[in-house]
Amino acid sequence: MVTLSIDFQSASVVTPTTDAWEPQPDCGPFIDAITQMKAVYEAWCRVGHMLNWLDANATPGAIRHYWPTMLSLAPRCDALKEASTFRYVEPAGISALLPLLRETAGTVASALLLPELDLVTASSDNMLVTFQDYQLLHGETVIATPAHTFKLVHANTP
Repeated sequence: MVTLSIDFQSASVVTPTTDAWEPQPDCGPFIDAITQMKAVYEAWCRVGHMLNWLDANATPGAIRHYWPTMLSLAPRCDALKEASTFRYVEPAGISALLPLLRETAGTVASALLLPELDLVTASSDNMLVTFQDYQLLHGETVIATPAHTFKLVHANTP
């Protein structure tokens, strides 16, 4: 479930009252933007799930073997750098997670390839999108997605 919150009282432009506000039939681009935000949010929830699972179930050597992506996320982690000296132990249940490992590695790699942007943003607390907590199913793996609120901002490149 997604919640859109708009604080009409503090808006800097004339706005309708809350009870008179309704989405217009041509609000498709706005709905598309929220759908894209949700897809990105879910992709990073899957990455978080893999981080937590590997932390709880795998040795540094196994993490480095199955998900070398971790080296990009934690470049200063000595245990991962020295993982070749650690004894490798096969994590129980890892074979069921191989598709999720590949998918999340792609998510992280894609993010690392994005160019850094110098954005000028106009931020306020009067437009928020909240994704309520729910569960994703990836094969037979259940992934929790905690509730999270995003501020909608207007961004311009200088």
